[in-house]
Amino acid sequence: QLCINYANEKLQLFFNDHMLANEQQAYQEEGVEWKYVEFTDNAGVLKLLEGKPSGLLPALDDQCLFATASDDTFLQVLAKAHTPSQDISFPKLRRDAFVINHSSGMVEYGVEGFLDKNKDLLFSDLTEAMAASSEPFIASLFESATTATPTK
Repeated sequence: QLCINYANEKLQLFFNDHMLANEQQAYQEEGVEWKYVEFTDNAGVLKLLEGKPSGLLPALDDQCLFATASDDTFLQVLAKAHTPSQDISFPKLRRDAFVINHSSGMVEYGVEGFLDKNKDLLFSDLTEAMAASSEPFIASLFESATTATPTK
């Protein structure tokens, strides 16, 4: 759900910039009469989601690099970096969730499974498939990769 809402925020920014702000600026420059359309700037939410180094997605990636990280430590990192904030809040009654004030409204996200869902298992699946290749040369290139345990 977070990824869908993130994509919607990016689309909203594109629409705001290209359809509203730029068109209204062009109308003004050309002297065209029109009724100004108010719109909400979602730059704060996008910075919260993708901003480096403490945005939600970069923080999630960073947490996945630590063997001792958990969904709880991820939530603690978010709370430390973004309290207080008008774009994110942390419910007192639910200690395993956060709420983002998206341009479409408030959405609550439970953090259970966030780190596991973010870990990319394609890499290990791909190396296993390549190691099982019927071509001996290709299989030999990936042989050591399948015997080593990945550290993520």
